[in-house]
Amino acid sequence: MDQRLIHDHADDMARQILATVKDCLFEEEHRIAFDEFYDICRRELENYEAEAKRIEGRLRPSTN
Repeated sequence: MDQRLIHDHADDMARQILATVKDCLFEEEHRIAFDEFYDICRRELENYEAEAKRIEGRLRPSTN
């Protein structure tokens, strides 16, 4: 997964999470919350991608 795709999905996820909890926050906290949600989503998507590549490598061992 390229970085643009990770960014797009993390941004989408963060917006959806914020929409769910925004009524529990002060308006001035929305941007801070969005940034935190985005960072978490991006990091987890990157971790997922790395794990998927690792597993794929184990399923298709090298022919060397």
